[in-house]
Amino acid sequence: MTELKKLVGPVAIALICAGLLTLTNALTGPRIDANYQARERALLRELLGRRVSEERLKKAAWREDHLDFCTAELTVSRLNISGYAGPIQGLLAWQPRQRRISGIRITRHLETPGIADFLNDQAAGGWLSSLLQLTMPQLEQLDTVSGATISSAAVQRGVVRVLNEADQAISRCAG
Repeated sequence: MTELKKLVGPVAIALICAGLLTLTNALTGPRIDANYQARERALLRELLGRRVSEERLKKAAWREDHLDFCTAELTVSRLNISGYAGPIQGLLAWQPRQRRISGIRITRHLETPGIADFLNDQAAGGWLSSLLQLTMPQLEQLDTVSGATISSAAVQRGVVRVLNEADQAISRCAG
């Protein structure tokens, strides 16, 4: 019986902590989601520039991993790929008819800081910017980033996978 009494205190503390964590998650979860969605909209605006009106972008919704506004000249898809340390997520603006990338932004990743900084680098001459306007054969032959081979190869495979869906994107827009 005394052993049972010794457990009551730690179990009560554990239950209180679990309750506080659950409450914190319930109170902050919606705000975190709203901030993530606002960041995604800002990145979309950055990717699309003036090619799509603000009103049209507000009306667009995601269907599976594709933004539902349709143009044969520009499509936006989400990237969901497995990197070295976990999932890599991003947005890819691309031209279905030419099967070329117009813009790419990585929105989330768990890759090693310092080594995978190229995923956040949007500067001209960076590895991500080198993907722009490449043809499929060129993209498939692109060198990976030294020291971050798995991460860069994963992004490359994800982009190739999306570009291989060009026929479905064109038919989605026509139908």
